[in-house]
Formats: sequence, structure tokens, C-alpha cells
Amino acid sequence: MYNHEPTEYRCPFCEYIRRDDTPRAPVGSIVHQAGLATAFLAKSRFSRIPVNVLVVPNDHVENLYDLDARYAADLHRMTRAIALALKGVYGCDGVSTRQHNEPAGLQDVWHYHVHVTPRFPGDRLYAMQFTDFPKAERAREAALLRAWIADQAAHVLQDA
Repeated sequence: MYNHEPTEYRCPFCEYIRRDDTPRAPVGSIVHQAGLATAFLAKSRFSRIPVNVLVVPNDHVENLYDLDARYAADLHRMTRAIALALKGVYGCDGVSTRQHNEPAGLQDVWHYHVHVTPRFPGDRLYAMQFTDFPKAERAREAALLRAWIADQAAHVLQDA
């Protein structure tokens, strides 16, 4: 009912989930997959913030209005695990989560996703510019987050 996905839309997030190694979805960007959710590094980030992690359902769901409750637990567990990993890897002082729906809500990819972003005192996150996040840097940062999660799996994944 509240959908804006164009006809024959090619979803970049579905490419990540399938682990297609394309310029839009390099395999090395995936941080974690479990249950019905996947977390990966976005191809852009705020200029002074190390990463922008996206948590998505593994099935193509356009927005919050279409999101079935069966995804809730896995999406929440994954978001929590990523938030803890950001604190562990980057020593950030906080974490912001954001989720947008429809063009007026600033949604720009037609697949439900939650942004999980490390925060630092006085970072003025929303005053920063979004910048490209080169593939090699994404792969390096994703590896750090994957290693932290693997080391802390019993604590951070709890049934994920």
C-alpha cells in the first residue's frame, strides 16, 4: 500500500545478502549473517565516522509497513550485536540507530534497513557530508567487526 519501489527494481541489498560479488555489493562488506538478518557496511559513510553499518532482513521487504513480525527478533539481535561490536572495535561513546520509510522519510533504497552508527562526543553527525567508502577500506573494517563478533559470539549473538 505504501510502496515506492520502481517496476523491475534491482535491489542492491538483495545482492549483498546473496553475496554476489559486484561493484555494488562486494562480498567483503558483510559483517554478519544469522537467522533472518544480515549486517554489512554501506558503500558510503559520514566523513568523520569510521563506518555505517546496515542491518536488513534477508528477504526483500521494502519498508517498515511491509515488515512481518517474524523478522523482529533477528533484526533486533543483529542490531544489538553490531552496536556492541562498534563499541568494542571503535571505542565509541554511543551508537545511533536510524530507519527511514518512503521518500519523505528519506528512504533511498527500497529494502528495509536500519543504520547502526558509532557516535563520539561532539561529532555533529548530521552536519557531516556523506562520502564514498572505498571497497578496500570497507573490507578491512568489516573484517575487524567480524573478528570482534566471532570473539564475543556467546555474549553478543544470544540465539542469533
